[in-house]
Amino acid sequence: PAESGVDDAALEAIPRAQPQALSLPALGSGDASAVFPSSLASGDPSASGAVLWTRLNPELLQAGVDLLWEIAEDAAFTRPVVAGRHSLATLDPRHDGCIKLDTDGLLQSNRFYYYRFAYAGTSSRVGRLRTLPREDEAVERLKLLVTCCQDYTFAYFHAFAEMATVEADYLLHLGDFIYESAIAPLRRLPLPSGASYASSREDLLTIYRAHRSDADLRALLERHTLLATFDDHEFANDLYFDGSRPRGPDHPLDEDPAAMSAYVREALDVWYRYLPVRVRYRPKAAFPEVMQVERSFRFGKLAELALTELRMQRSPHPCGEGRFGQRQLVPESGCEARQDAGRTLLGSRQKQWLLDTLKGSDAQWRG
Repeated sequence: PAESGVDDAALEAIPRAQPQALSLPALGSGDASAVFPSSLASGDPSASGAVLWTRLNPELLQAGVDLLWEIAEDAAFTRPVVAGRHSLATLDPRHDGCIKLDTDGLLQSNRFYYYRFAYAGTSSRVGRLRTLPREDEAVERLKLLVTCCQDYTFAYFHAFAEMATVEADYLLHLGDFIYESAIAPLRRLPLPSGASYASSREDLLTIYRAHRSDADLRALLERHTLLATFDDHEFANDLYFDGSRPRGPDHPLDEDPAAMSAYVREALDVWYRYLPVRVRYRPKAAFPEVMQVERSFRFGKLAELALTELRMQRSPHPCGEGRFGQRQLVPESGCEARQDAGRTLLGSRQKQWLLDTLKGSDAQWRG
């Protein structure tokens, strides 16, 4: 959805995958873990493609060497479908080697495909993607894997290893792909700033690299196409926007509006770079127009799933932010402001989009 008065010329576009007749190095060529340290992922499927994602080791980039990509019907790539090359001449160093390609328009609907990348003679690991059915396509069943709230320092990701072996159609991630804190002792994660909470782009990149270094998370994203939104811990605990500025009551930058705003912009950008998402992103726009993640996925005639976010347009906390209990443990009798008319999680524009999407859909199941 586009808002009136917002310049779509500032909208960041994902590069389109450009097909070309070429051959990639054989599967297993080179050291994939060194060249592609975060492996690969797919996300935001359409009925004719998906967004492909990988990350190249910035230290191994070579001038004039293109990234190659290939999609096939089988994991051995004996039945190739389409391939191409992508120039890295304009790759921004701030993106930490992250690359997204949009293959919309290149594939058939409601099918599994296998994909890989290659760079300087090294082949990546193999990923699997699934395109959406056409809107008018009869679909008998839909199986989603659902996850959220993964904190690298607080837990190991054994459940992801199990989920990677489960046969399913898509992976739904409801947010908190990372945690901005590095305070739990289970897996220590020193931040460049030396602090316990991310406060800079390099802190955030360090956290994303750590999460994507986990073999179980890599396996999950290699196996299942991702449908994702964000929550608060991609930025700061209990994030909301007070007028035009972000607030994170527990974050060390919260008392400095300019610093907090700059930090949240960096966090939005790093989330966008590190996930295979196709969202409306205008890096220079004002909050909350800088990013709109609401979008829907149609699974033929069977179902339509609408994804929203609940942070950038929500109302402030009704009963204060000083003590822990003022936000998390407020009795009904002590917080009458919770009942005030006009309080919202979605915001008026996003709420209207959600209502229009659900009411306008003719899918059997809508949510």
